[in-house]
Amino acid sequence: FDEGTPSEPGMYWIGNLNASGSGTALRVSVTVVRANDLLTVVYEDSLLVTVTDEAGVVVGSFREWVVLESGGAVETFAYALDGLARGTYIVTAVLGSPDAPVDSQTVRVAL
Repeated sequence: FDEGTPSEPGMYWIGNLNASGSGTALRVSVTVVRANDLLTVVYEDSLLVTVTDEAGVVVGSFREWVVLESGGAVETFAYALDGLARGTYIVTAVLGSPDAPVDSQTVRVAL
C-alpha cells in the first residue's frame, strides 16, 4: 500500500465471503469492493484467507494482492480445498494487515 495515500475507512472492503461444502470439498469465494469514488489513486492491499478446523488447526491458507484501480472496482477470488474430513470449518478473510485490518469477515461451514 502506498504510504503517501491515506486509506480512509470505507474506501474499500470485503463485499462478500462465501463458503460451501459438499462431501469432502470446501469452496470459498471472496469479493473485495472499492467505493464508487472519483479519486485517481489506485488502492492496493493484501487479502489473507484462512480455513481452520474445529480444533483451530489451519487446513488451508491463501494470500492475494488486491488491486482496485478505480471507483466501483471489484475483485473476486475463489479457492478450493478437497479431501477434508467431515466437520465444521471456520473461514476467515482479512483485508490489510492482520494487526490492523481494513476489514475482516468470518463464516462457518459444515461438511
